[in-house]
Amino acid sequence: MARRRNEHHYDFWYEGKNNWEENKLAMAATKARIEEEFSGDQVDRPFFVQPTIVDKAKDAMFREMGSPQTMENWHFKNEMQSCLVTDCFWDIDFQPDNNLSWYRGHGAETFEEFRQPVSWKRLSELGGVGTPYVLNESAPPAKVYQGSLENFYLCQAIYAVSMKNKLVRDIFAECQFCSYDRLGMYMLRFYKNAQWTHVAIDDHMPLDKENKPMCCRSEMFPSFPWPSIIEKAYAKLHKSWEAISGGGSVEEALTDLTGGTSGRFHTTDVAGDRLWKYFSELQDTTIWACGINERECSKRLIPLGAHYTAAVYSITQQNNVPYIGVFTSAPFSAVKHFPMCNVPMPQGFDYTNGFMWLRVDDFLQLFDAIYECRLVNSDLSLSEPLYRPILQEEKQQRRPTPGYDADGPWYELIFAYDGQERPISAANTPSFLIDVPEDNTVLIFDAGQICKRYPQSDADAKSKPDNCRHEQAPMLLRFFECSGEMKFQVADVPGDAEYMATASAAGEIYLVHMSAWAATRDAMCCVKVLRPGRYTLLVSMPSGSEEFSRMTFRCYSDKKVGMRWLKSGRNMITVNAGMPLSAIPYSLTGIPRIDEYREHLPRMFDEDEGKGRTRNGPEGWQLQVRQALDSKWGEDEPRGRFLGTFGGPEGGGSTNSVEHNLKGGCDVM
Repeated sequence: MARRRNEHHYDFWYEGKNNWEENKLAMAATKARIEEEFSGDQVDRPFFVQPTIVDKAKDAMFREMGSPQTMENWHFKNEMQSCLVTDCFWDIDFQPDNNLSWYRGHGAETFEEFRQPVSWKRLSELGGVGTPYVLNESAPPAKVYQGSLENFYLCQAIYAVSMKNKLVRDIFAECQFCSYDRLGMYMLRFYKNAQWTHVAIDDHMPLDKENKPMCCRSEMFPSFPWPSIIEKAYAKLHKSWEAISGGGSVEEALTDLTGGTSGRFHTTDVAGDRLWKYFSELQDTTIWACGINERECSKRLIPLGAHYTAAVYSITQQNNVPYIGVFTSAPFSAVKHFPMCNVPMPQGFDYTNGFMWLRVDDFLQLFDAIYECRLVNSDLSLSEPLYRPILQEEKQQRRPTPGYDADGPWYELIFAYDGQERPISAANTPSFLIDVPEDNTVLIFDAGQICKRYPQSDADAKSKPDNCRHEQAPMLLRFFECSGEMKFQVADVPGDAEYMATASAAGEIYLVHMSAWAATRDAMCCVKVLRPGRYTLLVSMPSGSEEFSRMTFRCYSDKKVGMRWLKSGRNMITVNAGMPLSAIPYSLTGIPRIDEYREHLPRMFDEDEGKGRTRNGPEGWQLQVRQALDSKWGEDEPRGRFLGTFGGPEGGGSTNSVEHNLKGGCDVM
């Protein structure tokens, strides 16, 4: 993001712009460079024949026992041979052959703590050579399973994104910059620090000693490996696979994948009818990931853990009863225990692929955390009220969004801070003035700090365990309505008028809404202004929070607004309005319910949040249990839950009325 420095002020916020067009040019240039270096043709490539184990043993034997003359005659010599190989893309910056791309630190010093791949194979070798995602828009989403990394937060975000197939295609930029069929190269785009960036990777995937993939994958792997490719590109974006392990926040990953604004709330914070109406109004422009309430599921005898991905897919109403459609990657053996609803399902959707209709009251009990992402940077070709058609005379004034439609649905304002001399702390958090000239204006704000998943330095990498989760500073956004007696002082420093900077403001302000408050990288606040006026937004942090050097602030609105950065907002006083305000909250994030003394704000940092359970796919424990049952009972024998032993050491007890003694062959009623 380009920056213009101000020599007169210590703290300086500068206005940024979206860089989607520049990023597309950079993606095209990267693809041209790769295609120039790699041909994709078969070439005759020489290589040295490596010694076998027998050759190495003979070498050692003759070194110990043979004479120098004999040893000279025997010693293995690497012969040069050649073979035909395909000249595919080999990512030298993220090469897999020595596993260095797997580690966040300096190599394999975390070998005992962090499982590493045994081999790497291309997707073409595993059977995946076509388009990485399903092209059919009406096809149900595929289940996504966590791999060997502790990155359930990312799998949860990927699964929520797949609820809208267009969002998956957007991450790959419609594959127009990929060359997977000829070079084995994929190019993806992500959103970091309010700017679009791209990542080019090859199609090598990590395998364990049993030749099973260690990456996250869909149930259709390797035919449609889009989750695995996204995970690898996300790992390269953060410099290593290990950097994206150790847990994390779902809302951060949702922002990185879509460029949207994300937050979270809990089902205990909202009534069921209000939640259903909320989902119904925003389902076309928002995606939601759902955290499974493992305790409540166990009360209902539903064998479902919190480590399965889940997301809201659709909303409907039958016979005046509201229902919420949920997709989950849990197996059918668990899904079938959910309360069945007699609601027609779309074609191809049923319990076997993880889809279910739930009544709102059941949904509130069986799911707890809701991770919300407003798709402000995605062109979904909609015609909803927030995405109204743009008049021809507005096209020249409209700020282009960083999505694929230059005449997109939102006006965008970006401010950034690069405090190399004075980092952001609780003492100098920013404030902004917003002038709203039209009524019924929707405003969405997002404040983001520097991402600590990036390895900042060698000293930072050594100061903490490589695979731990680094804590972000808790940030709180508060949106206020300004009183009519507010006084402002305009800065007289040359150049400040260009950025609409205001020196200070003093007077009374009235709280309208706030964001969720937790140790996450981003904070989101969404309001609807009913009447024109002047408003302010304050960013605050707890005293003693860790400082950071860079910060971005984004504002999206469906109508044009003006924004000014406040150099000093300490003279504004928060009071009760004593009258109806001109703005209302427009998001369920930031409305927490505090029931116990131990529940407080900001929300406590949980280092284990988002780790999940590794290797929980169908080829994991389910196959192991099935193989154990097959080896115990045989394929044609009745299976049941083992209660103990009967009839000797090799006997087996089950819940069936007939006990089978496998050794003696006698049946006892």
